[in-house]
Amino acid sequence: MIKVPKYAIPAILIAFVVSAAVLLLSTTLYRQYTNRVTYPAYMESLQLEPGDVGAEPTADTPLASSIADFETMDTFYTIGRLRDTPYVIDGKNYYELELENEESVLVRVDWDSTELLESPMRRMPVGRWVPLTEEQIAQVDCPYLDVEDHYVDMKGDFDKVMTEGEYFVSRPLYGYFEKGTVILMLVLYIVLCIVFRKRSIEKQRRNAQR
Repeated sequence: MIKVPKYAIPAILIAFVVSAAVLLLSTTLYRQYTNRVTYPAYMESLQLEPGDVGAEPTADTPLASSIADFETMDTFYTIGRLRDTPYVIDGKNYYELELENEESVLVRVDWDSTELLESPMRRMPVGRWVPLTEEQIAQVDCPYLDVEDHYVDMKGDFDKVMTEGEYFVSRPLYGYFEKGTVILMLVLYIVLCIVFRKRSIEKQRRNAQR
């Protein structure tokens, strides 16, 4: 049976508490910095230009009126009736879009980026025809679709936008904080063990001299 020295227990407790406090303080300060400075800059870098996927169409953006058009065009915009019931695939909301020719497809879109024309028809933002993975196809549960293995991506880069929390933990410095905390805790533990051991030896000597 391994005997743990008495001084090791307070050493590890103190090292853990101090390291956790340092990690909490440093990450809190760094989180404030990223939220106020670097995250807004990241969001500005994602600003869409007219004609980009997810943005409003330009005069040069072709109008796609059918699935056949989707399959032959790189990017396009379309007009249709957007159903407000979402279908969740991989944790993301997809919507059914009924085109003017009554064909139905799945789309990824922000409602705010659509333009209501003559109700219920909406002009959609610029999109592109994108295949679904086999795992995603297995999650499709919409009986009215004419195509179940593709969808129209109308979000583009904004479909990959990180939240403030996701952006924060993706920063390399965040990983350094975690590694640094482990190193700090080990160093503190070793130093404290040395200090407490010396004190224990000195105490034993004093007791022996009495």
